[in-house]
Amino acid sequence: MDRWLAERCHDLVRDHPVLADGLRAVTDLGRPQTLVLAAAILGAGLWLRGRPRAAAVLVSAALGAWLLNVGIKDVVDRARPALDGEPLVRTSGASFPSGHAMVSAAAYGAAALLARRRGVTIVAGVLVGLIAVSRVGLGVHWPSDVVVGVVLGVAWAWACARALVRGEEDLRPRDREAPEDLPGAPGRDGEAQPR
Repeated sequence: MDRWLAERCHDLVRDHPVLADGLRAVTDLGRPQTLVLAAAILGAGLWLRGRPRAAAVLVSAALGAWLLNVGIKDVVDRARPALDGEPLVRTSGASFPSGHAMVSAAAYGAAALLARRRGVTIVAGVLVGLIAVSRVGLGVHWPSDVVVGVVLGVAWAWACARALVRGEEDLRPRDREAPEDLPGAPGRDGEAQPR
């Protein structure tokens, strides 16, 4: 199934240069190094605005996902697809899990958790989905690489937010929401609130 789907996607993209150019642009939005740098810059801004815990969630989600991804790739060491025709972007290293999918899911997922706005969550989800699809279409990942990458990235972002929300400080500005309204934060009675 993995091979069949990867071949169909890659053939479709390879035969349509405009689609290939669009997917190259989308895949750049998921470059792990760029996302970690962006998270660090945004994190510094959050820190300076008096939101150190939100900064920590964002930076730990992006940087932690990247480091975790590198570690998993070293252990699993899965080869990238060898499909008919060359991949449509240059890449190196192991295939599993997709770093673009994992780090984008973690970074954009953390941003969505911090924003707590439906529109931001929808945009983040669509963007992560497009990045994941682009990696398969460009011929550099198996579908299972990107699915597992997205799942691990979302789980990592959630874990970072959950671990760092404990305490008195809120992830959002104090005038907008009480700490007990955050996902996983203890409520007034000390028990975690379900979401």
